[in-house]
Amino acid sequence: MGVIGKTKLAILRALDKGIIHGYLLSKRISASQSSVYEHLAELEDAGLVEAKKVGRRVVYSLTKEGRLMLEASRKLK
Repeated sequence: MGVIGKTKLAILRALDKGIIHGYLLSKRISASQSSVYEHLAELEDAGLVEAKKVGRRVVYSLTKEGRLMLEASRKLK
């Protein structure tokens, strides 16, 4: 069993490529918007991603801890 689930890992990988808003993120990883936003909230609570309001949208990015988690997940393969 992995340290982090497949959907959360897909979100971290997508955010590793740059800042993105939830709707586009759901399209990129082929997951429902509600699922993506639920996972984003959990990742934010864990300190792995951060949300920032830009105009009318909320965009998400990896934190230092999120990058470390992503790096660790790559080493576990």
